[in-house]
Amino acid sequence: MTLTIGPTMVASLGASIAYGSLAATSFRGFADFAVIGAVGMLICWIATYMLLPALVVRFATLPKQTPKEPALARFLARGTSLLSLRATIAVVAGLALGGGLLAWRYIANDPFEYRLQKMRGIGEDTLRARALMQELEAALGRNFAGQSFIVADSIDQVLPIVTGLEQIDAGKPDAERLLGPVTSLYSVLPRDQVAKLALIEEIRTIISPAVLAELPDSERASLEALRPAADLAALEPRDLPASIQASLRERDGRVGLVLAVQPYREIGDWDGHTLLAYANAIRSVKLPDGSPVAASGAAVILADILDTLRRDAPRVALLATALVMVMLLGVVGFNRRAVAVLVSTMLGSLLLIAICALAGFRITFLDFVVLPMTLGLGIDYGINLATQRDDGAPDDTLISTAGAAVFVCSLTTIIGYGSLLVSDNQSIRGFGVLSLLGELCCLLVSLLVVPAVIRTYARRPSTQR
Repeated sequence: MTLTIGPTMVASLGASIAYGSLAATSFRGFADFAVIGAVGMLICWIATYMLLPALVVRFATLPKQTPKEPALARFLARGTSLLSLRATIAVVAGLALGGGLLAWRYIANDPFEYRLQKMRGIGEDTLRARALMQELEAALGRNFAGQSFIVADSIDQVLPIVTGLEQIDAGKPDAERLLGPVTSLYSVLPRDQVAKLALIEEIRTIISPAVLAELPDSERASLEALRPAADLAALEPRDLPASIQASLRERDGRVGLVLAVQPYREIGDWDGHTLLAYANAIRSVKLPDGSPVAASGAAVILADILDTLRRDAPRVALLATALVMVMLLGVVGFNRRAVAVLVSTMLGSLLLIAICALAGFRITFLDFVVLPMTLGLGIDYGINLATQRDDGAPDDTLISTAGAAVFVCSLTTIIGYGSLLVSDNQSIRGFGVLSLLGELCCLLVSLLVVPAVIRTYARRPSTQR
């Protein structure tokens, strides 16, 4: 127990910090995931050391003879011994250089997925539901389900918001327009009623009784019929028919505070760039006091997720890397074990990004959590190998013991991620693929890099462990 508590604590802290870094994002779903993942890793580690030793003492039995080395351990030891130290270092250096170049190009060329149809389900039930939605849109109006909604604080704000929305695409050609029809209280109430009533009163003044009295009888009757009534007043929401008021009424009784905006073009298979421009156009409208409007809807929410992903991904990646490095150096110290773990963790993450670049894999909002998870896995596998390597055992013994244990641990995670590949949802399936790649990268790099780094340090004239 005393031999394992240190490495497993570092592994648990590394994974917990990697998950916890997601709290730096403004997207609440990821922030909640950060808390669950970070706290869950620590609870699992605490529970393991509170329960597992007692269970082993109570139920475990010693073997009557020395157990035979498992075939998996022999296979790993034989496979990792094929490369000499110099060859291993050359391979690692090549992976770092090539992976770094590919990763840089991949990140510089915007790795995020903007074809949102790639995130939808492709199962039979999903396709049937999509067909039904298309029928509803055909019956209720084009892109009915794709409307976005804006809520005003008072009736006085509604007309300025409508005017602001209509001015966004004023004068633009059809190919550049983003916003379609705006549905509001003023779709059923006339606008500029004060000016119109003033004009009506002017007409009434012109067609005065004195003027009518001077006209022949035949003309007087027709002109008098055109004279506006004297009791005309501005229409208000309460003057609307009850059926229309019911569709515009809030729970608190206020009427007409919600506006609906349709996209100008069909966004059934949404393009992320168009979606971001559409949401930004809506939010460019300001209230009379200068504050932005409160908008929501499927298109706006998806645009917010994309925007959050683009803005927060670099921040989360850098924060997770920095915190993991500080924790490792603070707990383990600056020695060969820490260097081995850091090198393998960074190289495993770099290799994952390079593979994504080669495969043309685009990052969706679900894939956002994979890089912190990969950092946590790199710390986990690396520290267990590096700590065992410090006992002076040769490489084949190291790989056949600690390496085999790490491989089995990785295999259980691989099976878990592999189950996601049967999902009908393309986002979940892509998350499974990317998670599997991260798992395999961490495992391969840890088995290759950790022994090589520690052997390199061991050849130097130093007493530092």
